[in-house]
Amino acid sequence: MSTVIRLAATFGLVLGFLSVYMIGNIMPEVVRIVVEFATSVGPITYTLFALIFPFSFGFLASTATYGVTFSIETVAIGIVTAAFYGLVAVRAYRSAGASLREVSMGGASEGRIGLLRAVRIEVTSPLRALVTKDLKLATKNVGSAFVFVVPLFLAFMIYPMISFWGGGVRSITALVAIQYANCFAGLSIVSILMFDSQGASIQEGFPQSTKLTLNAKAAIALPIYVFSLAIVTVILALQPLFTPHLLLIPLVSIPTGYAIALLVGGVIYKIQGGGRAVAITITGNSSLVIIAGIVASVVGIVPLVGYGLIMILTGSHILCLLVEASLAILLAMIVNRYVSLLLKD
Repeated sequence: MSTVIRLAATFGLVLGFLSVYMIGNIMPEVVRIVVEFATSVGPITYTLFALIFPFSFGFLASTATYGVTFSIETVAIGIVTAAFYGLVAVRAYRSAGASLREVSMGGASEGRIGLLRAVRIEVTSPLRALVTKDLKLATKNVGSAFVFVVPLFLAFMIYPMISFWGGGVRSITALVAIQYANCFAGLSIVSILMFDSQGASIQEGFPQSTKLTLNAKAAIALPIYVFSLAIVTVILALQPLFTPHLLLIPLVSIPTGYAIALLVGGVIYKIQGGGRAVAITITGNSSLVIIAGIVASVVGIVPLVGYGLIMILTGSHILCLLVEASLAILLAMIVNRYVSLLLKD
């Protein structure tokens, strides 16, 4: 239950950020609705605003009608409802805090020891065990769980670029969207490496290789990258396309995400830990975020450049997709083979 609450809080936090970011775009529409409603209903509109939205009815009313004046009743309703909503908010805040503490800490202690729960030991592969450990750490902290909603930020960034492209979406637009996803994939790796900063790192004193640790991080990053590509595909499908083949560009880019995860993680381990697996934090290692974005962009652009060159030479989207897929797979194989040169056990 606590995991569900933390993940829900993460999504709510992100939606709040995105809502604030988009408020400037939707404000003209809000004003239009207010003007139409006020014109059709009359002065009682402002009293309704005072009752439902006591914190903002004055702004909406003044925006809707120039020189509007409020009656004493409307002002009184606004003050009373604002005070009432304020008290409800304080009460809900305290209740939510108590509930969260009870869920996270197991409730108040009763001063006695009850029956001990049975400990279940499960034997699994080292890679799966590390992935499970990291996922548990991620869901115990809202900041760490933030990595799972990175694709939502990508969607809000590329949607205006794609949707407002006149004359139909061409291959260059799809390639630019994929490159944005590649850059976000590098930033996601940094967030995943932060999982070990929560005091549960087992890198030192444990017989595991650095490559195994890096593979576990890449195994977590790849589904996030695939989710980002799926979002790009959906946004492309909603637009008029120059050719339906553009929907296959994100699909053949999937191996690139694995290469980005391995190389970005290897470079960070090399810089920060001399090749050994280390925990990092964004506040203490802000330069690594820039490095991660640069490395991810350089690696991710290789298959896309191949696609563009073949398009210029032949004009065939089928050949472009074959070349992009081949370069992505080859890139993933090369990085997987030689990333060990950056690592040290």
